[in-house]
Amino acid sequence: MPSRGVRAGAFVIAVLASGCVATKPYVRTEVEQSAARTQQQLDVVDHRLDALEREIDEEKARLGGVEADVRQVRTAAQETAKKADQAMELVIKAGPRTEAALSPAAPTTSGGPAPKPAEPVAAAPETLVVHFPAGQWQLDNLARSALLKALKRLRENPSVAVKLEGHADSVGSPSQNLELSQRRADEVRRFLVGNGIKRHRIEVLAMGEARPIASNRSPAGRDQNRRVAITLFTPAK
Repeated sequence: MPSRGVRAGAFVIAVLASGCVATKPYVRTEVEQSAARTQQQLDVVDHRLDALEREIDEEKARLGGVEADVRQVRTAAQETAKKADQAMELVIKAGPRTEAALSPAAPTTSGGPAPKPAEPVAAAPETLVVHFPAGQWQLDNLARSALLKALKRLRENPSVAVKLEGHADSVGSPSQNLELSQRRADEVRRFLVGNGIKRHRIEVLAMGEARPIASNRSPAGRDQNRRVAITLFTPAK
């Protein structure tokens, strides 16, 4: 790009090259004044361009710092989720044996027979609930943690069965919501079966949007309706 002096000089030379300069001296003064004004305008433009370049460089540096922070936060979140999954897997694999190991041993009478193990107590009906994001059926870490309680009850009481009712909010068509509720209930069943619960102990129902427990007119209500209700019960003999 030509320098400021070159641009101004070229302008002056172009005017001086015309024949009118030789016969009209006052034109020279006008030309010089015009060149000076042009030079001032060019200086202002160049100064503004320099300022804009500095601002662009500063913004690039700031965005680079933000991207580095985002990468750091994402990495930390992934590490936390990984550790949570590992901890949950350990709890699932340990099962009721962990609690038995932590429980104090029952006292025994010196020289007497060992006490008989307590008979398992029939589980009272109990309902747990896990929720899902809009349009989703996969279990997140929070849902898996909530399912650990149901898994523990089912492991400790072989006579207990479980009913899974899948539900959806009213967003979308009824047929889509019915399918979505089925997928949510099936996902919970896969979790239980994958952790040792027999399929014949699990009943699955898809309710779609037919049984809301809150108003679908608000986001909070729809959050409550996107759920699987997990009812533990002892079947009638």
